[in-house]
Amino acid sequence: MIPEKTYLICATPRSGSYLLSYGLTRTQLAGRPDEYFQVRDFFTWTERLGFKAGSFTEYVQGVIQARTVAGVFGAKIMWDHMDNCFSIYLNSIPELMGKPRHEQLARLFYHPRYIFITRRDKVRQAVSMVRALQTQVWQIWVDIFAEQTTPAQQPYFDFDWIEREYWNLLKAEQHWRDFFAASGIEPLTLVYEEFAERFEDTITDVLRYLKIDLPPTYVPPTPTIHKQADALNESWIEQYYAEQRRRAALIQAIELRQAHESELLSAQQEVERLGSQLLALNTENRALHQQLEALQREIADMPRPVVELAARRVYRSIVPTPIRLKLRSLRKRR
Repeated sequence: MIPEKTYLICATPRSGSYLLSYGLTRTQLAGRPDEYFQVRDFFTWTERLGFKAGSFTEYVQGVIQARTVAGVFGAKIMWDHMDNCFSIYLNSIPELMGKPRHEQLARLFYHPRYIFITRRDKVRQAVSMVRALQTQVWQIWVDIFAEQTTPAQQPYFDFDWIEREYWNLLKAEQHWRDFFAASGIEPLTLVYEEFAERFEDTITDVLRYLKIDLPPTYVPPTPTIHKQADALNESWIEQYYAEQRRRAALIQAIELRQAHESELLSAQQEVERLGSQLLALNTENRALHQQLEALQREIADMPRPVVELAARRVYRSIVPTPIRLKLRSLRKRR
């Protein structure tokens, strides 16, 4: 069965993608989008959906057939799925080998539309990610699946972990943006902070973007997932920024100290340079003094008329004629 419409939700973890995908599922008009392409979950999905697959192509076709609803198939893809799944398996299919990624996805998913969901506050997103990884509580449902809200362990603040997830989320989102730009794809972009405030309207907007006809009886679904962020998240965010400021101040202090040490080193080198010059001048002065003393001894040994004659010649060579004439006239007046 080939679906009439297909779409891919491109996301990063804790960006509201599950809220979006489950909201679309509940309309019963847009398939059942989920994370089918996390490699470690392939066996789970084949068991859950009741089909067997001997190749990646068979796996994709099995998922599409099992999860197409009202002629529509949707899937949710994180960037690590692109790296760990599609970059490997798509190039193992002869007719897709070597083609650009967007062309491979177009062939595999029957020319899907793209929905890109992002979250402005990446620190809150990273905090949510770390807390979910620690507790293994990824959703808190309204009145259903309550047993899944029991945490695997009590969460604890870890600045380095949050910082690592923060940069991972930034890089993954940039990879998505680069993919869209390189492929010439203009996805429908949703912002979590806006989506969470107008859930029902956003679900309707997505259905219209997918060109899905809305029946007269259509009523947009209401959220069935509680917002998980609470006072603990806010506390972590405050601690994160406080630790970030502390580390920034420490780095600045280290840089200032290094700059000061560099200035001291430069000053010390300048003093050493000047000292070397002074030593050279002193050595040169001693040599000149020794030459002067030797010259004085030579002059002392010369006959007086010879010395006076030499002095007159030197006098004539260094004193201009007008000055000499002036001095002579002054001597005569005396």
